[in-house]
Amino acid sequence: MDRRKIIATAGAITVTVLAGSTAIAANVGILGNGANNPVGKLSPVVNLELPGTSARPVA
Repeated sequence: MDRRKIIATAGAITVTVLAGSTAIAANVGILGNGANNPVGKLSPVVNLELPGTSARPVA
């Protein structure tokens, strides 16, 4: 094999591995930051009173 071809192949493999590692690190960071976020963990409403639906008697 030609020396240039070997260096080009090694460079291409290095860039591919680096890009994959960067993508994995970014995904782990995104998923890790969402673990402590309270979105989606809302408590249900207990006493819901709509306007005009009170039980007061009409005089």
